[in-house]
Amino acid sequence: KKYLNDNHNNSNLIGIHLWGKMTENMNSFQNLWEAEWVADLIKKLNENNILNIGVITFYSAQVACLERKFKEEWLDCEVNSVDGFQGWEKDIIILSCVWSRCNSIGFLSDFWRLNVAITWAKYCLFIVGDYKVLRKNEIWTKVIEQIKTKGHLMKNNSNRLSN
Repeated sequence: KKYLNDNHNNSNLIGIHLWGKMTENMNSFQNLWEAEWVADLIKKLNENNILNIGVITFYSAQVACLERKFKEEWLDCEVNSVDGFQGWEKDIIILSCVWSRCNSIGFLSDFWRLNVAITWAKYCLFIVGDYKVLRKNEIWTKVIEQIKTKGHLMKNNSNRLSN
């Protein structure tokens, strides 16, 4: 909530560094730990009556993983891939990056997809991912440095959001 009240414009960028276990599922990738964390974040945002939330991810397996998790948790939140989310705008966007504990970031390094993913939040963008892995890409390094400069980088090595 502290970050959301800073200045209510789209310059609010919050980074959440966590790692989990990325797995392959039907030629796509998912990260269940990250999905659990995103579900907890949505619950916290909903407690503060922030209801216009969307979740974007780069992988169809993660879309399915998030949808299952949201159904289990009775969360009503739109989730889609970067490609599928085009043309939508939400007050809050949560970007689930998936990649963790590996040496590459797949097509997260695609500038066009990253640009699409980070431009649909009206007020605040949460980027959830393993920042050690994301830093292996020059564009992501710049995004992470911007987050750190603003003092909006949270680290969490648990699979649950703490209060």
